[in-house]
Amino acid sequence: MKRVLLWIPNYDWKISYKMWLFLNKLIVPTDIKLEIKFVVRWIITEARNELMNYALHEKFDYLWFLDDDVIPNIDILENFSESDENIITWLVRKRSEPHNICVYKRLENNLDYKPLEAEELPTLLTKVDVCWCWCVFIERKVMEYMTKTYKSPFEFKEVFYKKDKDWFYIEHPTGSISKKVWEDILFFERVNMAWFDIYADITMDCIHLSEEFLELKID
Repeated sequence: MKRVLLWIPNYDWKISYKMWLFLNKLIVPTDIKLEIKFVVRWIITEARNELMNYALHEKFDYLWFLDDDVIPNIDILENFSESDENIITWLVRKRSEPHNICVYKRLENNLDYKPLEAEELPTLLTKVDVCWCWCVFIERKVMEYMTKTYKSPFEFKEVFYKKDKDWFYIEHPTGSISKKVWEDILFFERVNMAWFDIYADITMDCIHLSEEFLELKID
């Protein structure tokens, strides 16, 4: 039995009508015990870190981050129950053109990422370097490692890259160049440093809603 904590950040305790429909129709397999937690979105880094600590304290096997404007298929948990990956994400496209899916491969300069298209993902489960936290499952042992290794696993940071080295250094070394990164990009870079695997499941292309919301109160 997998215990999964689904966390959906939202504003003013309101969700879209499509999200409400998704949650009501979501298929939960018998081998998964799901708990849904809504949190009014404050500083996103603090929210993600607090939820990760909560998931560990309550002994969940996976933490599922799902943005309130991202709608997966209602059978997503059936697909997930068949996997045992450290981290698995589903395809979510940016709202703005060219509507890339938000999974990436590191470029040879080790500083930038190339957004991948579905046709560049050769198998149903393809290993990637970085994804966003729009729809992602994170295994318990990843959370354990990240919370023991970093005071704030999710944080905004200016990081520094050695010109002749892979990866990054938090402290400014001589002969480096800097780059500001988002909290989920930095999290997954740290995950990569620990040799945990990140996989993209291409069997599902999630809906990314527009800015229009139905103001439906969450009880």
